[in-house]
Amino acid sequence: MTQAGRLILLRVLVRCKRHNFPFPHGANMRNPKLIFYTACVVALMTTIGTSLPYPILAPIFVDAPASNFNHFMGLPPKLLLGLALAINPFGILLGSLVMGMLSDHFGRRRVLMLSLGLTVLGHAATAIALYQGWYLLFVLARFATGLTEGNVAVLRAILADLHPQLDRTRSFAVFNSWLYMGWLLGPLAGGAALPLGASVPFWMSAGIIVLCAGFMFYTLPADPAPAAASQGSESLWQIIRRDHALQLLSDPALRQVFWLQLAITMGVNGFYEFIPLWLVEFAHFNSFQIALATAALCLVMSLSSTLLSKWPGKAAPLNQARRWAL
Repeated sequence: MTQAGRLILLRVLVRCKRHNFPFPHGANMRNPKLIFYTACVVALMTTIGTSLPYPILAPIFVDAPASNFNHFMGLPPKLLLGLALAINPFGILLGSLVMGMLSDHFGRRRVLMLSLGLTVLGHAATAIALYQGWYLLFVLARFATGLTEGNVAVLRAILADLHPQLDRTRSFAVFNSWLYMGWLLGPLAGGAALPLGASVPFWMSAGIIVLCAGFMFYTLPADPAPAAASQGSESLWQIIRRDHALQLLSDPALRQVFWLQLAITMGVNGFYEFIPLWLVEFAHFNSFQIALATAALCLVMSLSSTLLSKWPGKAAPLNQARRWAL
């Protein structure tokens, strides 16, 4: 096990000890494969919900007649488009910093069920905002949905809990491929459903997440009760300040991984989110053509995530990741 792996494992042990939770790796779960694939489907729907607007919004802001939605407060449409695209990932960033930690404290199933329920409400509010042409509600709903879609951190924690029943390295590789598939299917769904109305894809996403929540509730084991000493002794804000994920950056190895991943993600997402605007302005693509172009990019990401995890190599994982990034 690498130094980074040992530190992460130590942090899990410290949290479990602090809250008197049984160490999750010590007990086998029933139906681990069912739990794993349900978690993958939930992750898929999370990224679909994030990427749905990409082929939809660029034509609405750049190629549609002026309206209160695409000229909100007289601001330039491209500025409004940039804010609408950026606000959801910003919410995901903030949510992912605390979701995993909250699931350590309050339990995986409790936090995941609550976040999925709020995600459904967020998609419903987004659909209503698009239908009514309310830009401010749209942005607020996308931000709130992003906060709850930070539950990917909880899903990753669930996958870690399944080890050694399921190999951790292989599980995370397959899980990442499902995440990338969401970036493929989201634009396709958005572009295909746009003729039915811009709000339709979000209603579809909300309905599928309701089904996913039902599966997760059925498959996940009940959460252990926190120790009596930890109940009511701290406020939620105190727990967040003490255990948020950024504290892990105090370790040099994890900090190196963080900056490497941040640089790669910013480069990929910057291109991914800019290309729909370029395709509308210069190539005059419609929404479905934009969806096909972005889906082709994401298909490559999904396949590489699955195939490269099997690629033999003698180098350390971090060094191998650097080489593949180049």
